Amino acid sequence: MTIAQMSHFYALCQSGSYTQAAKQLYITQPALSKTIKKLEHELGINLFDIRTTGVQLTDYGQMLYQRAVPLIAEFDSLANFVADIQAKPV
Repeated sequence: MTIAQMSHFYALCQSGSYTQAAKQLYITQPALSKTIKKLEHELGINLFDIRTTGVQLTDYGQMLYQRAVPLIAEFDSLANFVADIQAKPV
């Protein structure tokens, strides 16, 4: 499992749509679908139920989402910290 996979998972959870999540991530919908399928395969569980109205988290998907939210927040914080350091003159 990579941070990129978790970011894609998080974006899909937030949008509820492969199309919308792919647009947010600036990737194609098939690329997002492939990432999610690979993640599900690695974990050995289905994370989403696909419906005509969009996607819905499975129970396992919901549990992973609850763990992913603070992880993504911490990663974003780290990225901002690094950007701030790089922006300061030496």
